[in-house]
Amino acid sequence: TFFAGADLKGVMRSTSKDGPRVFAEIEGVKKSFRTLETCGFPVVSCLNGSALGGGLEVALVGHYRIATLNPKAIFGFPEITLGLIPGAGGITKMTRLLGLMAAQPYLMEGKLFGPQQALQLGLAQGVADCTEELHTMARAFIAAHPQSAQAWDAKGYKMPGGAPYEPAGYMTYLAASAMTSAKTQGVYPAAQAVLQAAYEGALVGFDTALKVEARAFTSVLLYPTASAMIRSLFLNKEALDKGARRPALPDESVRSLGVVGAGMMGAGIAHVAAMAGIAVVLVDSTVEAAERGKAHSAGLLDKAIQRGTGTEESKTAVLARITATTDYAALAGCDLVIEAVFVYPGLGQYMVDGVSKRDVPVIQACGLTF
Repeated sequence: TFFAGADLKGVMRSTSKDGPRVFAEIEGVKKSFRTLETCGFPVVSCLNGSALGGGLEVALVGHYRIATLNPKAIFGFPEITLGLIPGAGGITKMTRLLGLMAAQPYLMEGKLFGPQQALQLGLAQGVADCTEELHTMARAFIAAHPQSAQAWDAKGYKMPGGAPYEPAGYMTYLAASAMTSAKTQGVYPAAQAVLQAAYEGALVGFDTALKVEARAFTSVLLYPTASAMIRSLFLNKEALDKGARRPALPDESVRSLGVVGAGMMGAGIAHVAAMAGIAVVLVDSTVEAAERGKAHSAGLLDKAIQRGTGTEESKTAVLARITATTDYAALAGCDLVIEAVFVYPGLGQYMVDGVSKRDVPVIQACGLTF
């Protein structure tokens, strides 16, 4: 992780009386960002992992951004999903980098993206295979650009796709405002705040736009909706995912499995279970039928070896987990028994290798019922 974002528990502790403090703090953060952006020296953000919310705002301070091709790395502004909005320049910078329309999915929907997409969007200027290459590319950029500035600070800068007072921008916001109102019904202030901050910020200079964004952020953060959504959709969900309020239950993991019937279904179940590391007792009416069921696994494993996705060692280990037998007593130690034989509906009979059976010794062996 490059930077995961803000402390949501701290956000929840803010009250309406904290408005001036919150606004001053966010303004202080952005002042530090602007000091780096306007220092004249090249600033490179080396994204060695995920950058979300405030983390991506930190990354956007860099004049040049490089990300490692980590398949688990994700970037974006998920604040909207928790009733918040970006407040440290995220809205202002995304609209100036991508344009009013192109930025909306990432600001209004919290859409996330990976390193390659960041490169395609222009939010990253390079990708590296490893951390060492990341540093090499960063040093090369610094050597080649002794003086650097952000795109929006450059002379002659124009917003991609046009400003709100231009035809394209006007149509974008006319439709976006109507769609937002229809979807949120006025009960999610964060969505309207994003539109407002992006629209009003695009009408003024960059530094003034940052103040517009800070005011919108402070207003949304202190609104009860934000704390309620953070508590329900993030903190409580995180606790539930870790087992909060879940009753204590005995361990019911299946370490040994019994399969009655070694036909197509039974043999397939036995193979999948053995591949997962589970010991299997495969029962049928004759030794030949039981061994045919085990041979099904051997055939699948041989094909895997031919494709290069398996080895002789793995084949030996999997087959060692399958015991083919006709003895129902072998099921006594199984954690779970699966019946995979043909049953005559309503007759209480089943077929094993073509022979009709009525008695079920497995019930006596395991104390289980079907």
